[in-house]
Amino acid sequence: MGDFLNVAAQWLEFGRPGEDDEPMCVHHRAACAMGAQPLPELYVMAIEGKRRAGMPVPPLDEHRLMTREERARDAEEYAALLAELKARNAAIEAGLNAGVQPWT
Repeated sequence: MGDFLNVAAQWLEFGRPGEDDEPMCVHHRAACAMGAQPLPELYVMAIEGKRRAGMPVPPLDEHRLMTREERARDAEEYAALLAELKARNAAIEAGLNAGVQPWT
């Protein structure tokens, strides 16, 4: 299980936004390539599900390039979420190593 958590954390590190990455849309991040490609079907399904549940969702047909400030804030939020997830994974892994089942 620990290997799985390590691989998951590595994939999240790989997805971390960088300053020199492709342009990012405020609404869809890199998923839309600023309208140059269709949004992934799974993304659209998730957005439609949230819309039906009454949750706030980004518009699917609008694209706006992130400013430097928005991109910096996005990178900070991503880093904070990544750190939180790594801490949670470490706690789960420690519990598993100690014989505790995290789902009980």
